Amino acid sequence: MRERPLSKFFLLVSLGTILSFLSLFMAGPFLRVVHRIYGSKMFWFCGAFISAFLALGKIPLLPALIGSVWLTVGLFEEFELRGKAGFMAGLTAVVAGTIFMIEVPAIWSANLGIDLKEELKKALQLQFDGNATLKNWMEASQMDANMILAMTPGFVAVLLLMTLAFGLILDRKLATAFGLKFNQVATQIRLIEFKVPEFTIWFLMIVFVMSFLRTPYPWVTIVGSNLLIVLVGVYFFQGLAILETLFLALRAGFLIRMAVYFLIVGQLFFLLSFLGIIDYWLDFRAKIRKRNQAQRNNGKQNGEHL
Repeated sequence: MRERPLSKFFLLVSLGTILSFLSLFMAGPFLRVVHRIYGSKMFWFCGAFISAFLALGKIPLLPALIGSVWLTVGLFEEFELRGKAGFMAGLTAVVAGTIFMIEVPAIWSANLGIDLKEELKKALQLQFDGNATLKNWMEASQMDANMILAMTPGFVAVLLLMTLAFGLILDRKLATAFGLKFNQVATQIRLIEFKVPEFTIWFLMIVFVMSFLRTPYPWVTIVGSNLLIVLVGVYFFQGLAILETLFLALRAGFLIRMAVYFLIVGQLFFLLSFLGIIDYWLDFRAKIRKRNQAQRNNGKQNGEHL
């Protein structure tokens, strides 16, 4: 246990829990390090204990939030340790976390005799009525509180996908910063190599059209909108891979990366998603590596001349 001091365990868990509330996606690296270094039993026990403790406050969103993040990161880790890491493993983990996040508050509220959907709808409507710009945009796009609520699964899935992505990017660097040895597994997915299957670009175009169609069947727009949100999140994942490749080429340090991810990425979600989409045609990573290799070759040639 000297290599895995409990003091660092409690610090990692505390920071991971706090970041789940402050900036959800930044909790991913902390939870991955906890699972990988301290093992499945301590990871799941701690997640269950924190969720149960928060449940005492009778605010269903808190344990649902913590539980969904813990479930998403933990499930993917379990797949990874069993040699099944990959796109489908990540998708399964995100879907499980999304269902947990949505269903737990719904079941809890129903048991208390509260119509959660109606309460959320009223809260959203108050926000729209108090913001003229937002209200005009909603009217122009023919959207209402019901439509926003119907897209909740897509938004939750994207947040959990971002959490998993940042966990994959920063886990080893975080472990090193804490003086812990992060054990690699042979099948560990490398985010830097992540690429969405090529056929997905055509699926994206279809759901984009579905999301803006106005038909007698509202479910078409709802399904299309949720799938569009999720696919934009998947391409954000690919945009992160491009950004990480650039960081490696520039040899950016851990603190610089953390600052960029924390302060900038959250504001540039759609830009990174757009980069991920047009990467289908432009292959940014190949260009970055080619340029980096050319600079190295030039450096070697200059060294030989000296």
